[in-house]
Amino acid sequence: MGAIAGAVGFLGPEIEGAVRRALDALGHRGSGGSQTLILGGSVGSTGAILGAAYAGVTDPLECSGQPIRDASTDSAIAFDGSIYNIRELRERLASRGDLDSSASETEVMLRGYQLQGRQFVSELEGMFAVAAWEPDQRRVVLARDRFGFKPLFWGHYCDRSNNQTILFASEVRALLRSGLFDRRIDPIAVRTYVRNGYVMSPQSIVQGIHSLQPGTWISIEADTGGLDKRRYWFLGDYEGGPRGSEQIGDSLRRAVERQMKCHAAVGLFLSGGIDSSAIAALACEVTTGPVQTFNVAMADSELDESPYARAVARALQTEHHEVCVTQSSFEEGLDSWLDRLDQPTFDGLNTFIVSRAVRDAGMGVALGGTGGDDLFGGNATFVRIPLIAKWGRRVAWIPAPLLRSVGANVTRLITGKGTIPHQTRWGKLSDVLAAKGNLLDLYQLTYALFTAEFMEQLLTLAPSSHVRSGMPRPFFDEVEAAVQRNPEMYAISLMEIVIFVGERLLRDLDTASQAFGLQVRAPFLDDDLIEVWRHTSPETTYQPIGKKKVLLETALSRLDPSLFDRPKAGFVLPIDRWCRDRLGGRVEQTLTDADLCRATGLDPSGVAGLWTAFKRGDSGLYWSRIWALFVYLQLCKREGLQLVSHP
Repeated sequence: MGAIAGAVGFLGPEIEGAVRRALDALGHRGSGGSQTLILGGSVGSTGAILGAAYAGVTDPLECSGQPIRDASTDSAIAFDGSIYNIRELRERLASRGDLDSSASETEVMLRGYQLQGRQFVSELEGMFAVAAWEPDQRRVVLARDRFGFKPLFWGHYCDRSNNQTILFASEVRALLRSGLFDRRIDPIAVRTYVRNGYVMSPQSIVQGIHSLQPGTWISIEADTGGLDKRRYWFLGDYEGGPRGSEQIGDSLRRAVERQMKCHAAVGLFLSGGIDSSAIAALACEVTTGPVQTFNVAMADSELDESPYARAVARALQTEHHEVCVTQSSFEEGLDSWLDRLDQPTFDGLNTFIVSRAVRDAGMGVALGGTGGDDLFGGNATFVRIPLIAKWGRRVAWIPAPLLRSVGANVTRLITGKGTIPHQTRWGKLSDVLAAKGNLLDLYQLTYALFTAEFMEQLLTLAPSSHVRSGMPRPFFDEVEAAVQRNPEMYAISLMEIVIFVGERLLRDLDTASQAFGLQVRAPFLDDDLIEVWRHTSPETTYQPIGKKKVLLETALSRLDPSLFDRPKAGFVLPIDRWCRDRLGGRVEQTLTDADLCRATGLDPSGVAGLWTAFKRGDSGLYWSRIWALFVYLQLCKREGLQLVSHP
């Protein structure tokens, strides 16, 4: 679909215009038009406004102007996304006489919601953000899909007469364009960003604008402003069972088939690795038409993995497209990417590049391999975390301050004493020892951009008890409880899916692809496949670690195994070298802007010192640390965001 926006509460004269401005800001997500409905009231009273910008990338039967309202009941619905089991839901409703068999996707959504209420949301399989008006209760219910494909943000507005309204939209920027929110930076969001390289929900980078978490609904009373927020889905605990590789392969094949069922042309992201190749191979099996694959090639031969993608494409006989990225083309496209960012992130540029190529080729939908590593043990975390957790538990009896002191001394012996301490590997030893084997703390450390000590040198914020290991405390506690009650390998998968995929990869995927009105789907995160995976033995799912044997034996069994007999490597732009080359002047100008740093919660001397050490080539400082701060400062400057108060 495209995007949604709206309001619930007091509908003052400024509210309808604010929703309209928000929808206008979402135009890049839905080029098929937009409209709004005023429900349960009128201007000057309480009620709701639902608005939608729709793109229409799927079956015309499943695309209708929205939001839609049932005139007999006044109930209404608007949603962004695509429901993969919509045909089954339509057939079930039609067989009972509750709906015409030719009903559109939105009509199915509305009728199902009328009959089942919020319970209907839990039956939806796919990617979606939904806003539903319940006239009897005079409330709006907002809901997000299980994994977090489609974003949804909301925030309070209070007018001069103390009338309360909650506005919501598919992007933070849309709510800012409404003109009703202050451009203040959220201090907790800053802490999660500097630690992780992305803002972690339920915060957004803007104070007072909240991110609805995946698998969550929130109901908002129009007359009282009362809120009720609940998780309707969280990745289930490990079940185990007799299911094996054959069931995994069959379920993945069905996922690819149903996610390709649309009238829009479908492209496939193909890196040449096991995950994207498995999706491409199955796509070739389930479709009779030509399969279009897309890859980003690098002019820098040391980083270029396009020959692997090319080899897989030849083996599968796909129509293959390559987009070559040079330093010049990167610099030319950088401002376009920064202009489309909704929240700061140090990742996602590669998806932005390939999404533009797919859309330029006339595709409305693409499939990617997101989630494969996380389900089947392909990431380094599956090796590292069990090892360091084992040693951490052995020293858990030692007080944390002493462990940190020992770690710091060992780090200095190994790495030496530089102006900026190592921020990778041995540099994190003190933090690793202090974690005392806690899986979630260790997991967050493996992805952390900075050590706990140096992070405080980069921030002007006071320490906060509302954040632990770079996560808002309630979110940390929720994940921690799930981790503790599950086997170790499954717990790592759970953290990868809920945190790495749900909070980072899918958010970057949505922003980058929706910049061009492209919808990207991920068969590995299909609901049915996840259930099969949860009931599969660890031997089938993970062993041998890092090899993803289950995918090689099922989806890729017809291809030569030597195509994938190489060390795992992700797509990496040579930003490290570019930041020291022509791009360096722009990066330096941003990172040494003392006023901008202070206004956004960063310590100017700490940031400048980090940049100096990076330019000098000090070890233990990867490009991602510099790039994360550059993007953050750039976004804050473009959006006029400032930190007004400290927690």
